Amino acid sequence: AFFRGLKGFIGAPRMIGGSLLEAMRREHCEGPDADIRFMSSNGVVTTSRDEWEFAYCLKDHKNK
Repeated sequence: AFFRGLKGFIGAPRMIGGSLLEAMRREHCEGPDADIRFMSSNGVVTTSRDEWEFAYCLKDHKNK
């Protein structure tokens, strides 16, 4: 299993309109669990949507 790589282990990434980025955004922001709170490994309570906005849209948050 190790030598197959990640793609061999879990499959190819799902693209939306040919875009991996859009697929990732939808998974984090529009999925059924996008607003379900969880505790991260560093003890912060967050959601998938919050994590996406913080990680991907950080420059937008700095300007607010």
